[in-house]
Amino acid sequence: MDILLVEDNDDVRESLCEMLSMYGHHVIEACNGLEAEQRLTEQTCDVIITDIMMPHKTGFDLITETKNKHPEIKIIAMSGGGTSMTSEMAVHLAGIRADKALSKPFMPQDILDAIQEVTSDN
Repeated sequence: MDILLVEDNDDVRESLCEMLSMYGHHVIEACNGLEAEQRLTEQTCDVIITDIMMPHKTGFDLITETKNKHPEIKIIAMSGGGTSMTSEMAVHLAGIRADKALSKPFMPQDILDAIQEVTSDN
């Protein structure tokens, strides 16, 4: 599965990328919403896993624009919160447009289950 992983924290992005690759996924990385937008013009993906609170372009903006332009792409939002809102609030708001939302920290199996959930045909 082709996954666009959007996370501004380098350590978290690298860790998730390594784990997803280990499970056979092809991972495209982006460090913010602007970079993710550029990646989407260069290649397609099945799933976007995006942080919510990021500089330059938030996950909220990325989710909204992606759903408008590419409604077939499944989106998993994740957040640990930030200075302006709690992780619960961010995840709730993201879940309105995203196909699934997770609060950080989460276990590796949680993200694998979320991918399975959003891509299954049930």
